[in-house]
Amino acid sequence: MTITDNEILYENFNAFLVHKEDELVSELGIEKWRVINMWKEQTSDNMNIWLPKTINEELIGQVIEVKELGKYGRQLVIKDERIGKDMTTPSHKVLQARLANIKLNDLVKIIYDGEQPARVRGENPIKMYRVFREEVTEESV
Repeated sequence: MTITDNEILYENFNAFLVHKEDELVSELGIEKWRVINMWKEQTSDNMNIWLPKTINEELIGQVIEVKELGKYGRQLVIKDERIGKDMTTPSHKVLQARLANIKLNDLVKIIYDGEQPARVRGENPIKMYRVFREEVTEESV
């Protein structure tokens, strides 16, 4: 049985062992293998989700994208010039309700107000937000 370069011979949760050269399996020695790490963090420049940790933490900027059917509901992408990043709003119920009337190009300020106890025992606490909007019209541009 002949194995070609890069054919995966062994797999576990930490790495792949890949054969280097064309050889018979029965003649393989450990020096003929190389290890390729298969765990690599996947990031996306346009999917920085804003997850505030401290009370009064703010996200301020212009809405550059509205995702009506995001994975967990409506999400906005906000260009925050202060931090130099485009941030996606989290899909927290209270925040989603307050963002319902926000439109593309609106200027928004979102303030995190902390958590309140869950209404139902065993559920996560409710994350509270205040949202302010400045509607951008052709006259204000």
